[in-house]
Amino acid sequence: MKAIVLAAGYATRLYPLTKNKAKPLLPVGNKLMIDWIIDKIKEVPEVNEIIVVTNSIFYEDFKKWAEGKEGIKILNDGTTSNEDRLGVVDDIIFTIEKENITEDLMIVGGDNLFEFDLNELVKLSKEKKTSTIAVFDVKTIEEARKLGNVIAEDTGKILDIEEKPQNPKSTMAATLCYFIRAEDLPDAVAQKNTTGIPLPKLLLKTKQVYAVVYAKPWYDIGSHEQYEEVNEIYKK
Repeated sequence: MKAIVLAAGYATRLYPLTKNKAKPLLPVGNKLMIDWIIDKIKEVPEVNEIIVVTNSIFYEDFKKWAEGKEGIKILNDGTTSNEDRLGVVDDIIFTIEKENITEDLMIVGGDNLFEFDLNELVKLSKEKKTSTIAVFDVKTIEEARKLGNVIAEDTGKILDIEEKPQNPKSTMAATLCYFIRAEDLPDAVAQKNTTGIPLPKLLLKTKQVYAVVYAKPWYDIGSHEQYEEVNEIYKK
C-alpha cells in the first residue's frame, strides 16, 4: 500500500505565513503539521511508502525536511503559482501516473490534522469491498455550509457529496482522508481536469464508496484563526 500526502497548494489565505513556507511545514504544537500527519499514516502497517507531492516553489524545502526519514519520497508537480496549480484531483492522478501506482492507496491532505485511526478506512474497505472516506460530524448546518457535505445511508454507503451547499442535507463533512482500492484506481485516473470536485464524488459515477464516520477530532486548517486555534490545542 502506498500513501500520498497532498502538499502542492499555495495556501494564499494564510499569507504572509505561507508566502515563503508551505502550509504543511508550519509548526503545530511541538511538531511540524506534516509530522503529525506522517505519524498517523505510519499507524497503518500496510503502508510501505509515503509520497509527498508538492510544487516547484517548495520542493527543495520538503526535500530538506525528508532527509534521514525512511520510506518518504518527495514529488514535484511542476507548478509555480496558485494560478497554475493542478488541484487536488489532478495532483492525485499526477502522482499515481508518475509513480505507476497499482496498489491500494491512502490519500491525506497536507493540512488535515486529525486524531482518528486511518486503519478503520482499510477495515471498512475490506468489509464492503469499496473505497472509503473519512467523514466528520461538524454538528451544525452553519459549519456544514463551509465544507463538502456527505449524504449517506445508515450503512455508510455514500449517496452524494455536495461541495459547500447553501442547504446541507446533513452535518457530515468530507475530510481529505481517502482510501482508494487498487481496483478503483483506473476509475480515479479517468477523472482528470475536474477541478473542485472531490475524488470520492467522481468515483460515485462508476463505483460505490463508503464512509467511516469518526467522532475523534479533525481539523481543516484554512484560515489564520483555525491555525492559531489548532496550534493552541496541539500545544496542550
